Amino acid sequence: VILTIAGGKQEVLGYWLRNQLDYEPTILCIGAAIAFLTGKQVSIPKWADRIYIGWLLRIITDPKTFLPRYWSARKLRSLLKRWGTQMPQSSQH
Repeated sequence: VILTIAGGKQEVLGYWLRNQLDYEPTILCIGAAIAFLTGKQVSIPKWADRIYIGWLLRIITDPKTFLPRYWSARKLRSLLKRWGTQMPQSSQH
């Protein structure tokens, strides 16, 4: 299964599929890979990548897409602080 859904939804769908199917499928979440190959998503310049501001350039070039995405990702900090490298137990069976 190849998933190319934006905004973190592909991982949720992939996790759900893995738990719903009777077998263990290979699920590839490739995100924007096709957009990079087709030129729809512009690559970050090497200079910006070296100083870790690719996220800022994405917000400047496409604020409607990236600002909400990065804003919602702020919750990850507390999850990482709480769980570290451990995965929390899922309530789904």
